Amino acid sequence: MMISSEYKDKKTVLGFAVLFALGFQFLLTVSVGDNELRVGASDLLLVPALGAFLFFFRALPCLKIKYGYRLLALLSLWMLISFIVGIHYTGEVQKWVVVNKLIGWFVLLAYFLCGAWIAREGEVVLRLFLQCAFLLAFCIAIYSLAIYWQALYGLVKVSLDEHVRLHGFSANPNAYGIFLATLFVLLLPCMDRKFFFTQRLNYLLAAVILLALYYTLSRSAWLGFLLGTAGLLVLRPGVWKALALAVGAFLLLNVLVFHAPQYFPLSHHEAPAHGLPHQQELPAASLVRSLNPLGAAHAAEKTKNTWLESARKNRISKLHGGTIDIRMRMYQRALGYWQEQPLIGIGLGGFLWHSNLKGVPQSESTIHSTGVWLLTETGVLGFLLFLAFFSVCFIALLKSKASPLAVGVAGVLLVMLGASAGTEILYQRYLWFLLGMALVVANEPSGAAV
Repeated sequence: MMISSEYKDKKTVLGFAVLFALGFQFLLTVSVGDNELRVGASDLLLVPALGAFLFFFRALPCLKIKYGYRLLALLSLWMLISFIVGIHYTGEVQKWVVVNKLIGWFVLLAYFLCGAWIAREGEVVLRLFLQCAFLLAFCIAIYSLAIYWQALYGLVKVSLDEHVRLHGFSANPNAYGIFLATLFVLLLPCMDRKFFFTQRLNYLLAAVILLALYYTLSRSAWLGFLLGTAGLLVLRPGVWKALALAVGAFLLLNVLVFHAPQYFPLSHHEAPAHGLPHQQELPAASLVRSLNPLGAAHAAEKTKNTWLESARKNRISKLHGGTIDIRMRMYQRALGYWQEQPLIGIGLGGFLWHSNLKGVPQSESTIHSTGVWLLTETGVLGFLLFLAFFSVCFIALLKSKASPLAVGVAGVLLVMLGASAGTEILYQRYLWFLLGMALVVANEPSGAAV
């Protein structure tokens, strides 16, 4: 039986939509010279995806903003200029800057185009992309929370550094937390609709996402979440009820899963260290303890694994001190370098080059703020160009309030704005993918459906 080219076309696009939804959630860190580079599984899709769209003779999708592609071209030109300024400033071509900053910028543009192309394929493709993204995020959150719960109550011995803060498969708690905040803000305008799933499943997704977000212990993600949800309450006041129910479900789930079990001992046996079963226990008793070790922990007044709980408390205490001090020192140094060339900045890679030159500890060699980074390395001109682009995009999305997706991505921009105060977020791949997608949806007469 012959299959029409149009059917093959749609099937290919649906396949890429699913793969992108999955690939965004798996990141790994690779070394480039003496520096580390974070690579996403979705990066492997860019070349074949762009090739497929060109093969199907896809023209550039129409964006909601005028001169959208010209603005992106202007930003690209300025990034190239900043790269050249960095070479002149440091006197060398740094490999990681070429790969991470310069090539990485054009990778972001490729994501933007892929998101725009996929959005133009219609509601079915959009729905499938978002459903796959939410379902996989739900599974990863459950998996991460299960490991944390077992470590917290002593069921398993795991790496302390890896499990004090949830990080999913994003290689970093901040990146994972910001991604979760993004998903929640995308879901919120559609909570009472059935565009994604049933209403009950939407609320379950929201509660689990918030629970995982909370245990990332990421201040940047929390700040992004607060700013994003506050923005949605202003843009769509009607979401307050959905937000209240989602937060209530999160609080209830947190109490039931991480707090209430400690008050229900299932065994009168003496508590073993860290809740691990005694060797002389019968297999049945060991099985019961492995399924619910909290009775033993309660008897010994060690309701939670002490090493993990103390580490978590120590991490929370740092939220009010140490790491903030480190960031403030980084910002002061960065702004000091910026004053050398305020208009054009010191160029891409200039801050890290300075840090290595002065023997600054690695923990203080990365600018954890998008605004400060842009100002330092691309100057006032670069900072204003990016600010203008995102402002124009935000205004364009606001004009499409009938579209839940457009409003949700407007909220995502606010999430990124809040998170950028403590984390560099410009190179988050899904941000550019969603932005391209939303600008196309906002430009469609039928955009109100999505």
